[in-house]
Amino acid sequence: MVSRYFSPMDQPVFLGRRATLDDLPALRQLWEQERYDADALERRVTEFQVAHDAEGTIIGAIGMKREGEQGVVHHEAFADFGVADQLRTIIWERFKTLAKNFAMARVWMQDCVHFWKELGFDEADEEVLERLPPELGERQGNWFTIVLRNDPFADGSALARQQELLFRAALKEETEKTMRQAQLVKGLALTFAIGLFIIICIAGFYLYKYQQRRGLRPSSSLQVIPVNDHCSRTSREGIAEGPLGSRPC
Repeated sequence: MVSRYFSPMDQPVFLGRRATLDDLPALRQLWEQERYDADALERRVTEFQVAHDAEGTIIGAIGMKREGEQGVVHHEAFADFGVADQLRTIIWERFKTLAKNFAMARVWMQDCVHFWKELGFDEADEEVLERLPPELGERQGNWFTIVLRNDPFADGSALARQQELLFRAALKEETEKTMRQAQLVKGLALTFAIGLFIIICIAGFYLYKYQQRRGLRPSSSLQVIPVNDHCSRTSREGIAEGPLGSRPC
């Protein structure tokens, strides 16, 4: 999927997409320009989204690391900071799509510029910093964060994690209880069906025996009536000629 940024007629059009291994030479150049550890970031290339011009030249890249329902935006790099905000807009739209796909609730950033503050990133105080997962970074420095959706189990605090574990345990127990009840009902229904079938078979057997004793069922040997006798009885009863000209025997 490619994101587009439609500029006015006198400005170029920029596109956004996920970084690939083929982008590493251009990305390394951007990272080295910003004096980042290019070797370390090369192993994290899948975290990056890139922006390029109509000719395919990469002119910007931003990473976002995900940990559970939270993420951190990191390592901005642009070839031309004059269009940095335009490129940030493209890449942020892609980050929001990823966050929605992974049901992310909060995104973090360190030392964000004015552009990110305008998007809704607020400086995190001590209480909010308690929600920063250690996998996303240490709590020293100036951290900013934005809440994408309200989730009481996604703030990263120890209390929230404990509550989430209790909630998931209760949900698992309730699910297992429901499954046991469903299996019990299924077993009872099967037992009832088998019992009903047996009752019907026994009832049919005794009904057959009863009809045999009462003479209600015909004998297995059929009585053959001679044709001449049948014709004689028919003639004696005086059956008239049928409408189609048929006659008695």
